[in-house]
Amino acid sequence: GATGQTGATGQTGATGQTGATGQTGATGQTGATGQTGATGQTGATGQTGATGQTGATGQTGATGQTGATGQTGARGATGPTGPSYIESVTNVIDGNRIATVNFTGGTTVDIDETVTTLSTSDNITYTYTSEDNTTTSFDGTDDQTIDNFNFNSTNNILSLSLEGDGEADQTVDLSGLNENIYNTDGTLTGNRTMTMGNFNLQFNSDLDNRNTLTLRRTNNAREVGIAFRNSGNAYAAAIGFGTTANGNNNGLNFYAGGNQGDPLDIQETLSLRNNNQIRFSRYGTIDTYQFDNTPTRFLGIEADGDVVTVDPASVGSDDQTASQVNSDTPVDVDGDGNTEATVEDVIQDIAPITSKAARIFYPPSIAIDASVLSANPAAPGDESINLYQQYIDQFTLANAATSASSTGAPGAIPTYAANELYYYVTFYDPTVFANVAIDANGVMTFDIIGTPADFNSLINVVFVVK
Repeated sequence: GATGQTGATGQTGATGQTGATGQTGATGQTGATGQTGATGQTGATGQTGATGQTGATGQTGATGQTGATGQTGARGATGPTGPSYIESVTNVIDGNRIATVNFTGGTTVDIDETVTTLSTSDNITYTYTSEDNTTTSFDGTDDQTIDNFNFNSTNNILSLSLEGDGEADQTVDLSGLNENIYNTDGTLTGNRTMTMGNFNLQFNSDLDNRNTLTLRRTNNAREVGIAFRNSGNAYAAAIGFGTTANGNNNGLNFYAGGNQGDPLDIQETLSLRNNNQIRFSRYGTIDTYQFDNTPTRFLGIEADGDVVTVDPASVGSDDQTASQVNSDTPVDVDGDGNTEATVEDVIQDIAPITSKAARIFYPPSIAIDASVLSANPAAPGDESINLYQQYIDQFTLANAATSASSTGAPGAIPTYAANELYYYVTFYDPTVFANVAIDANGVMTFDIIGTPADFNSLINVVFVVK
């Protein structure tokens, strides 16, 4: 029915208790600096404090006039040189001289470096040359060895230590790396592909069972199986665990009829039914392979169910004659009082009947109007009548107004085709008819040359089964 109208909204329920305060979220980015606010009004000027009393200042005397400059005296003796100091450092360069120190008074002093070198020709042996050209050679490798490298398979701990490093063993727990399909169940989260390359995958087992390798479905309405794909990624064959939908629940279906992008489109070729039967699914259809020569072997099934090939020449033939084959229900075929017990007896007694009398019958009677003479008897065949069609019309009860049949009788009498009969006219009245002929289709032609003296005359016609 149509959806009813929405009911009125119920009253709002009481407010629940406030939930626990969540963790403080991460600090957001600092927002942009806001505009400077307007300058506030200047506050009122405070009162001026009282000024202390100033002491009395004495009067300044008047400045006297500058006297005249005297003559320059004689130059005195040069005093001792004062202490020198670094005025600047220049000429800072690479090499042995690294700088020049300039002193006041123009004195310069070069600062030289003493060069040491470290060289190697093989990255193993190094040579050190000191300031006084003394050379020292040493091996540039650390010849420490590993004094402990151990994996504990019980707790999956890997231990490692170096010789003389003074440190405790370094350990790594590898338990998390030990989970695989051999010791841990799991669930695929997507399609997976294993590339075999030029290698094989072999499963070895010492168990005596049928489920060493099991493919299990969790929904019995779904067909599960193994598909075979070619290099073009099309599916050419598959084996499926049957379902009720495909008519073979819990049986095995083999598919090899096609080269499809979807394995569900491959046609079924062979089916091992769950009732222990074998079905060749496409056997006898137009798209199955046909023999293009004579087969030389047959398939046979032995008493224990084994399917074997059979050489036709090894299978004997039954060369029984008709006299060796008994009749299921012996009867007196010809009415001579003797029962015919074998097929040969039946043939010998019925052959004379079927080869003669049983093949001869008279067509149904018809009336021919002979009240008017033919116009030109000199030209044979003025009149004609299709005797075969008259036979068909009456034997098939074509005119229900002039025919009848017994209760339970078929709707028509069995008939022969026109080309299955011979046609004969065995007698006609020569005072009434002339130039009588009948063809292979049962059409009779004739001329009427006189009227019957007693208003009645006969033509006898016989049909014989070929």
